[in-house]
Amino acid sequence: MGQVPQNRVQYQEWFSFSDFIQAFGTEEKCLAALENARWPNGFLCPQCGAAESFGVIHDGRRKRYQCKSCRALHLKNC
Repeated sequence: MGQVPQNRVQYQEWFSFSDFIQAFGTEEKCLAALENARWPNGFLCPQCGAAESFGVIHDGRRKRYQCKSCRALHLKNC
């Protein structure tokens, strides 16, 4: 059999599986990376643009921010 083709997304020589596990191996690490990708300069409400929140609100397993200005709730991971 021939070699299985790999695209650039599937295989990146500079980012090994062990690097991936180190960076995103726990739920906390994964959520922190998602939060940093969404809000690299801190929370910014997509609804009103305010930069202040009441912090993280735990609703079962979901963790959300609540905007101090418009009170909108935003999931950390989407």
